[in-house]
Amino acid sequence: MKFEDKKAHQVKSGLEPLSSTIPDASNAGLSPSQQSISHYPLEQHLAEYKRQGFTIFRGFLPPERVQEIRAICDPLFDELMQLEHHRNNPLARDTIGGHDGWQEGRQTALGTMLMDATVFNPSGLLLDFTEMLMGPSVQHDSLQVAGYPSVPLAYRGIGYGWHHDGFNTAGTTTKKGPKAYTYPLACNCLTYLQDMTLERGPFRCVPGSHLDFSMQVPLPSPDNPAEHWSVPGEICVDGRAGDLVVTHCDLLHGSTHNTAAGEYRYFISEYVQQAGLPHRDNMDDAAWAHWLAAARQQEDKRILRFFGEGKDAYQAALEESWRQQSARSSSTA
Repeated sequence: MKFEDKKAHQVKSGLEPLSSTIPDASNAGLSPSQQSISHYPLEQHLAEYKRQGFTIFRGFLPPERVQEIRAICDPLFDELMQLEHHRNNPLARDTIGGHDGWQEGRQTALGTMLMDATVFNPSGLLLDFTEMLMGPSVQHDSLQVAGYPSVPLAYRGIGYGWHHDGFNTAGTTTKKGPKAYTYPLACNCLTYLQDMTLERGPFRCVPGSHLDFSMQVPLPSPDNPAEHWSVPGEICVDGRAGDLVVTHCDLLHGSTHNTAAGEYRYFISEYVQQAGLPHRDNMDDAAWAHWLAAARQQEDKRILRFFGEGKDAYQAALEESWRQQSARSSSTA
């Protein structure tokens, strides 16, 4: 696969954002609260996810919920904008929360609000869909708001930062070429709080790259330290305020520079994974302590497993089901 150095193309406007490719369909298979979010059956989102490595749920958060979150985040990012490392740095990135923890005060309240808006969204969509992807074994890894300050207009439409996400299989073999679909070991659930215009810097990816071992991340070089690469087959995803994009950890993806003058681009990232894998967040964080306490009281195995508890019992149940399947297979051989 040939990667093209984008430094030679800074005069170009870049790729215009493309919409999700889900065809029209009925809303069969969706709960009433999910129907207000997406007009497509979850099975069709699953088929799209398997085919292209991501799918979009439009209107996951209603406008009033987006504005409520932004009213808290905007002042926090205004403070971060003053940091020294932003000066003359087109790759500056800041996060609130995540594995650094949700600090006391307004950040803890924000962490609680974001967990409520995403994982505990009234639709139940995030957990329902990721369990379709990974089975009833979804575990929290990290929750954060990732933000990118604006950079000079010369960077408009330029992509950078190509990578695969944690627990990917892309770098585990020297084999090249097509690979069979395998369920993800982890998914990034991105909820947008702004329309991802070309100026703000949309999510970029190569649809179907999770099905091709040849789609490797290019290495930086002295001539291209900012990794401004043009990748064959790349698109910009048309993410809008309130949308949820769920990605496969093997999807080759990156970002586009934010050139919206004086404006931060930021979004919510809820990273989920197979139960039992190493996680980055502290599961006893005060931001979601009341959900964990309620799950313990009610013996809610689904939520306990999501926050990293009951893994041994779940693994034992899996191993028992494997033994039973093996015994059935042996008896019919």
